[in-house]
Amino acid sequence: MVEITLPIVLQLLQTVGILVGIVYYITIMRNSQRNQRIQLETRQTQLFTQFNDEFRKSGDAWIDIMGSFGLTGSSSGWSWEDYDDFMMKYGPDNSPEEWQKFVSIADLFERMGILAKEGSVNLQIIYDHMGGSPIRFWDKFEEIIDMQRIELEKPPKGMWMEYTEDLVYMLRDIRADDIRDLDNRLRRRRIQREKLGRTMPDYNP
Repeated sequence: MVEITLPIVLQLLQTVGILVGIVYYITIMRNSQRNQRIQLETRQTQLFTQFNDEFRKSGDAWIDIMGSFGLTGSSSGWSWEDYDDFMMKYGPDNSPEEWQKFVSIADLFERMGILAKEGSVNLQIIYDHMGGSPIRFWDKFEEIIDMQRIELEKPPKGMWMEYTEDLVYMLRDIRADDIRDLDNRLRRRRIQREKLGRTMPDYNP
């Protein structure tokens, strides 16, 4: 039979104290991480709401430039033959009001790209709610932006709207994942409709 002595009791108490300290530290760390995650999610939601409000307020400018809010665009909107024609029609010297429309939307996407680079915005939420709008904007003006980089940057460094370009590449990755997952989402919705006795049209993802 083991004799329980004072040193043994003290050693046990010390061990228990260390274990309690470890558990307490782990609990504090987990709570801290959870609070940081909640704060980040709240901040991301606030930023998205701000960007979404700005984008909606620029609706008239967007429709004038792009033709529609849809993913596929339309035949209307700005058109030009080449860079010189673009600057003649929409540049700051000849058409300051039209140029301001372009700059306001470009600035919105650039700020969005900067925050996306820092991880301060949720790109999935941006894609889900804004669709492919930044992608459409970039696809329409990519050649113009490249020419502006040549004119504005001495020598050209690709810095003009570089964060918009990065944002577009990140959103394209999300769109690719979204398209790949579409079949699974349709299957889940079809199953739920069948449970309710309803039918679902056949889609081609």
